[in-house]
Amino acid sequence: MSHEFYDSEPYWLDLPTQRPKDTIAFYSELFGWQPHDMGEEYGHYTMMLKDGEQVCAINPMGAPGTARWELYFKVPDAHTMTKAVEAAGGTVTYEPADVGDLCTIARFTDPSGVAFSVSQPKEHTGAQVWDEIGAVTWIELISNDSATALHFYRQALSIDSELVNMGGSNYNLLSAPGAQRAFGGAAETAVDMGPRIWLPYFKVADCDATAEAMIRMGGSVGMKPMSIPNVGRVAVGHDPDGPTFGVISDE
Repeated sequence: MSHEFYDSEPYWLDLPTQRPKDTIAFYSELFGWQPHDMGEEYGHYTMMLKDGEQVCAINPMGAPGTARWELYFKVPDAHTMTKAVEAAGGTVTYEPADVGDLCTIARFTDPSGVAFSVSQPKEHTGAQVWDEIGAVTWIELISNDSATALHFYRQALSIDSELVNMGGSNYNLLSAPGAQRAFGGAAETAVDMGPRIWLPYFKVADCDATAEAMIRMGGSVGMKPMSIPNVGRVAVGHDPDGPTFGVISDE
């Protein structure tokens, strides 16, 4: 049964790669995913499944140098959203285009330089599993100008933010209009975590064991497992080709 998403919530991720076979093998072993190749019609875009349900995808059509997970916000109309992004000061990097009968996508860069995408669902309605072990659980904005970026997302996607104190630091909780819970967050001040991206966190049973597995399998860990009050154990690392992602488990 598909997870229900509000408009302006992240509802899909994919990872562009020039080494799809190795990338699929890494994440399949790390998270227990099963790959499903969509075939030549879709450029061998590969859905990553957890117990038969779609979590995200590996995209072998990614451009060289695109070393990041790509985040898609759900929108009712990709063309209308493109106009809203431009009006709010964002940059269009890929005009709205249909992906067969699956969805209509467009890609942008916010005023702080963070790339993101939107998707107008048709037959494909986003991730079928979310906030469960082996699936995406949190999305974090990593920007060197959070204030400018958050102002943009409020204008373009009507995303709400609530400033809270988390572990002694101010942190913005982000949510879509009408949603009862936050989908992610952003530090109030710039953080040194590498590229400016929307950073996905995947829920795991054991953060420490997963971090060890990342290293053993050829990845790296930039932020070693640490405990964050009211959150759990958190680590951030990179797969063997460089894309950054985080993992979270209960204490």
